[in-house]
Amino acid sequence: MLKKLLSQIGNTSGTPSFPIEAFQDLEKKILAVDSKHTTIEEHMNSKIHELEGLIRSLRDNVHKNTEDIAHIKKTLANIEDALKAKVDVADFERFKNLRVPSEPGSGNVDHFVRMLEEMQKEIEGLKRKIGEIGGLSRSLEILTKKVNDLEEKLRHKMDTNEVLSLISGLKVTDGSGKDPNIPYILKKLIELEQKIEAIMKLLEKPQSDFSELWSLYNDLRALLDTKASLADLKSLEERLQEKVIAVCEAMGNKFADRADTKKALKYLETLIREYFEFGSKKPSGEDAMFAKKPLGGWSCASCETNLEKLKGIAAAYYSWNKMPYRDPNDRIARAGPGFSRMLATIQPDALASRVKTATNKAPSQAEDDFPPEPKTTQGNKKIIRPMSAYHH
Repeated sequence: MLKKLLSQIGNTSGTPSFPIEAFQDLEKKILAVDSKHTTIEEHMNSKIHELEGLIRSLRDNVHKNTEDIAHIKKTLANIEDALKAKVDVADFERFKNLRVPSEPGSGNVDHFVRMLEEMQKEIEGLKRKIGEIGGLSRSLEILTKKVNDLEEKLRHKMDTNEVLSLISGLKVTDGSGKDPNIPYILKKLIELEQKIEAIMKLLEKPQSDFSELWSLYNDLRALLDTKASLADLKSLEERLQEKVIAVCEAMGNKFADRADTKKALKYLETLIREYFEFGSKKPSGEDAMFAKKPLGGWSCASCETNLEKLKGIAAAYYSWNKMPYRDPNDRIARAGPGFSRMLATIQPDALASRVKTATNKAPSQAEDDFPPEPKTTQGNKKIIRPMSAYHH
């Protein structure tokens, strides 16, 4: 029918203004809800019928117990009348003691004694019955209490299992002793019968009175729709476990191995130690102005110290025996007297210009390796570079 209406709307307007799939889903949901409500209503009706049957059986049992109590009351009245007509126990003992002085051959006395013994047996039987009546009264009180509990349970909720448990617990227990409150027991049974009749009238009302129960059911249904099912909780648990495993694996990949960490820490300690010891150590044994290369490695040409780290660039290698021979005495002899005065009066600027023109004309590999010459700081005075600055 819903499809027919939608087709009519589409024919009149040319194009349907509502999504047909949404209406189809809505129709399916409505049918599912109607089926669920039907099954729930049938289940509630079956439970109500079962409860009505249990209450009828309970009512029959109460009527039967009432009849039994009336019969017991009538029997008790007859027994009381019979007891009034019987002789007392003290008289019976007194008559029994009369047998001793009598002659054994007298038949009247023996017959009287036999009658008294039979009467004693009857009295003992009556006492036992009275004790059973007392136990019955106590069992009736227990029955009354359990019926009241059943009524209190029925006021709040209708649970078949609890009703069956209460009915199964309604068992009459035997006891001993007297109970002079038989009218009180009958009164309580009549009150219980009236209460059961009131419950039956309440159950026989039409279904329109169950509107409150139906509203409570709808509220409970709406509340259950907002709750998660066991399947949803299990799927959530599985997803959480997968996430935790993935996070653990990712965290494990982010951290280095223990051996690699130890190597890195050792290397870091070495760097820190070298950094702190860098300013305190002197650069002796690591660089030299002239270095020689024997078979054992690089070493200083003057002090024979082994060189581990060369800061400068190594120049071309020359054999030691090919170096020019420097003889200061020979040079002074060739220059003549006054050479010391010539050295003192020499102009550094002329030497600097001569060196600059020489470098511009033919730069060599060794000269390219020299650092730049420092500038003049004060007037005509010029800082002379020490020989240790020309490192190779």
